[in-house]
Amino acid sequence: MSDPSLVRFRAVVEGALAAIAYADVSTGELACCALPAANVAVEIERLAPAEIVLPRGATLPVEGAARTERDDWQFDLDTARDCLLRHFEVGTLEGFGCADLPLAVRAAGGPRAATGRAGPPRLPTARGPT
Repeated sequence: MSDPSLVRFRAVVEGALAAIAYADVSTGELACCALPAANVAVEIERLAPAEIVLPRGATLPVEGAARTERDDWQFDLDTARDCLLRHFEVGTLEGFGCADLPLAVRAAGGPRAATGRAGPPRLPTARGPT
């Protein structure tokens, strides 16, 4: 990963489960995963993101990073999935390994819906979620 100031972190938490996604705007890398909610703080510390994007009212430990809250509809599964499919110009998320991880899809695609774009400007190195 490159400079942490270029990392944007997204998280969705539902009870004991959570999903995170991070985007490195310098390389176009996008990664997402599902994990126990108790482990999200460790990932925040490890990735040291410049910004954390969350559904409005979400509670996560946020230190040293800007916190941006978005309306809940922007983390809707269908909205997030459609956004990712358009961005990567694919018909399914199966090839990225996240088709069966709805929270991870919501984390990866949700905040992108807020801008009306599928993501940051297309980069030649942009690749799908890992």
